[in-house]
Amino acid sequence: MCYGCVIFLVAVTSVTLCIGLMFLTVDCGGISPWSKIVVLRKLGYSRGLDQFITKQACDRAGAEGSSSRFDALLRSICTSGVAAAAAATATLENTNVDATTFGTATMQQQQTQVAYKRAHVIPVNPERYASTFDWCDCGTGLKSVLVWPEGKQAQNVTLQIGSGDPDWLIWDAPVAEVNWLCDGMTDPQTSRFDKPVMYWSLQHTTDKKGSWLACDKLSGRLRFVGWQMAKYHTSVPYTSGEHRYSCIKIPVLLRTRRGTILAFAEARKDSCSDFAWTDLVVKRSEDGGHSWSKLKILRSESGPGLPHTVIGNAAPVQLSQSAREHPLRILVPHTRNNSDVWLMFSDDDGLTWSTAQQLPNATLPEWAWVGIGPPGSIQLRSGRIVVPCYHGPLRANLLNNKVHGHVMLSDDEGTSWRLASVGGFGAADKFSNENQAVELSNGSVLISARSLANPGCVQRRLQTLSNDGGETFGPTRFVPELPQPIQGCEGSIVKFPVTGELSSPQMQNTLLVSGPDSTLLRTRMSLWTSTDEGASWSSPQLIDHGTSGYSSLQIECISSQDCDALLLYEQSDTTQLVMKPDRFIFRRIPMGSQGHDTAQAYSNVHGTATEF
Repeated sequence: MCYGCVIFLVAVTSVTLCIGLMFLTVDCGGISPWSKIVVLRKLGYSRGLDQFITKQACDRAGAEGSSSRFDALLRSICTSGVAAAAAATATLENTNVDATTFGTATMQQQQTQVAYKRAHVIPVNPERYASTFDWCDCGTGLKSVLVWPEGKQAQNVTLQIGSGDPDWLIWDAPVAEVNWLCDGMTDPQTSRFDKPVMYWSLQHTTDKKGSWLACDKLSGRLRFVGWQMAKYHTSVPYTSGEHRYSCIKIPVLLRTRRGTILAFAEARKDSCSDFAWTDLVVKRSEDGGHSWSKLKILRSESGPGLPHTVIGNAAPVQLSQSAREHPLRILVPHTRNNSDVWLMFSDDDGLTWSTAQQLPNATLPEWAWVGIGPPGSIQLRSGRIVVPCYHGPLRANLLNNKVHGHVMLSDDEGTSWRLASVGGFGAADKFSNENQAVELSNGSVLISARSLANPGCVQRRLQTLSNDGGETFGPTRFVPELPQPIQGCEGSIVKFPVTGELSSPQMQNTLLVSGPDSTLLRTRMSLWTSTDEGASWSSPQLIDHGTSGYSSLQIECISSQDCDALLLYEQSDTTQLVMKPDRFIFRRIPMGSQGHDTAQAYSNVHGTATEF
């Protein structure tokens, strides 16, 4: 064990306004109508407009003559009718269309002024470039701020201070500098990046500058982030500060069998502390992660004058279509104050939710700290539900990292529950923290867990195996290929489907793990692949150079040979000893027939954020 290890504190739109209609008449540098359809889907347009555009593409299908996978697939769907072709455009989202060149060329040709869009309209594949903080003058900026591109005051936009959600801005060309003027100010100020960016986002909040700046009055604070248009599918589901939550963290992703993507999070008031006022929240995406619903509070027990209550550690699972009593029910086990365990569920694909009910016999009296997941539970092929958990005898910052793993089991679709492995995984000779499980092809249950990972300890993730459906687990072992930053970090593990019409014999032994590729701070979000069910792991596939922490994975397959990894992870603009996420990033990553990222070489060059 690592009892003697010293504990260290760590770790560490677009063109969506008017360009869409231009696609009807502008040829835009030789881009085919089929490419326009994909770009439209990337822009998040409605299916009604898709059908209108798709009709033009289908009418010209015979004239294009390309033999690419993209064009061949579209021609095949055109024969099924325009409506079917429009619906199928969602399957073409990862085709290699240079949306950046396309969008820029269109804007340059039209030279049309584009006003700003609010945050509920997601820009096209935003990839963070850089960020900056600025202050309004002392006592100003309490209501609004006027923003315009350098030298183009006629394009100014007035942004009212809101609930902390980011405003997204785009003008007629990429911009390196903006001028701004807070209400009450007389002299415009400038914020700049070292090169032009496609999008600017702005969060306008208020705070006190502090006596060291000779101002103790409430003043406007501006957070500008510059974004480029990536050549891969990405979006920003959550931003810390939105909905007046100081910190949004702990991403949990669930793709339902109807194709809806649910993004759960812990929304914390005042600070990122594990003991802060924390609500369990969710957003939905019905278009593959292009856009997201408004934040919905699933459960909160805090409020003015009330004790701060922590609702979190969600580990959702959806029951199978063949479940006897509750087919496709979504269960969300979670904790309150990391002391007791609760359950809520949805029977309508996450639109509405039951009242949370406390689960009896889900903890033991000697446990001072109890956690579930994150980021998910599983249902075995036998029907059994396995909820990965952890527990410890101490309750305080850092001390609650000295924990051991256990599981909760249900054999009646979540009606009743019992504990297993309450003494810890294996011989309990290693500290197993946040963990997730997968079912292997032979029915065994493999768990991947965060380790203590203090200096002087082995800084690697842990694995343990159960051959009896989670009743007991064998020895825990450090995985040499999977590093952990100091104090460890949550990660995610998933398995490619092996049953049903989307199963693939080539992928039946393939696992994916996500997490930081670092033994110091939480940086370099990466993916690792195992093609032998966890016996060995590939070299990391880099997703994000910068500061990045917790993550959650899902697999989406549209055929037995065409699967995507869906990744939701925390991203921060600064390198920090104790990471505070600035936002969640959603990534859709095309996977090849053996589970490898077919876009890895491209992603390593183009698909990473600037390192801060």
